[in-house]
Amino acid sequence: MRLEDYSVRIAMNPFEEKVCIETSSEKILIPWMKSRGWVFGEHYPKFDTRGDYPITRDGITKNIELKAEQKTTGNLFVEWASNANVGRQRWGWYYTLRADILLYHFLDENTVHVIDVKRLQECELWRHKTAAATIEQHNLTLGWLVPVEYLRAMSGITHTHQLG
Repeated sequence: MRLEDYSVRIAMNPFEEKVCIETSSEKILIPWMKSRGWVFGEHYPKFDTRGDYPITRDGITKNIELKAEQKTTGNLFVEWASNANVGRQRWGWYYTLRADILLYHFLDENTVHVIDVKRLQECELWRHKTAAATIEQHNLTLGWLVPVEYLRAMSGITHTHQLG
């Protein structure tokens, strides 16, 4: 009998699934960025407004934030509030993120949108539908469902890449 025949499927809660999606995305995005000449610095602490990593190429350092979704919907979930249900509401990453670049990765199509964070934050996203994050977690996260095409038209998305 093969080892695969003994595999055990462990049930994950939705929050654990989201972490797994993000980890899977990092395993794709980081080697892809390195293949394009970017050198990664140490991962920033969790919830750091600078983003996830400093990256350097040609003597220029930028800060990047990585976001991932399992399924392409034609929209990006742009978080504007966190902890909305626990009495300690705080602004979401749309308002607080100070990274230069946001990479928004959809695993099912292996597509990554490169987003200029400053341009994104200049867009009037409050006009879009508000939704709650679909994962179950202790805190309620609210965001706008923003069509990819809207962000492209507003120059928020600077590039889209279909990865291997």
